[in-house]
Amino acid sequence: MPNRVPLLLFFSSYVKLQDAYASETNALGKWVAIGYKAPGGTNFTYAGGDAAPSVTCSAGAYDEASGKCKDGETVTSATGAAITDGWTAANTIKLNDCPAQVNWKLSAAVGLAASDNGSVTYTQTIVDEDNCEGLTPNFKAIGK
Repeated sequence: MPNRVPLLLFFSSYVKLQDAYASETNALGKWVAIGYKAPGGTNFTYAGGDAAPSVTCSAGAYDEASGKCKDGETVTSATGAAITDGWTAANTIKLNDCPAQVNWKLSAAVGLAASDNGSVTYTQTIVDEDNCEGLTPNFKAIGK
């Protein structure tokens, strides 16, 4: 069975890069924008989602330059301010009882209000928890 540690290291690296990017830009970025490059190998394949924030503020005062609502206004709509499946890992071979498919996913959302300061909330999903969670027991704890 392939070593499970690299999967968690690659995931952790993505989270750290996305956090740094969000703190600077108050937005989420594609892999190229944040400087992340998926590892090579034959046992896993990796993919990433897209983010293009479209924000509506409570009084309509959104500052494109800063990527935030002006004067502490609240975000009333943030379509695209999140990345669904921003990082996925698929095992290309069956690992014990874990089927070969996309089994690990990460979605992210960035706070866009002026007071959020680019904070990112992550949601980790193991598609087949019953058969795959034992391979990466700490997966859901990274980034929290």
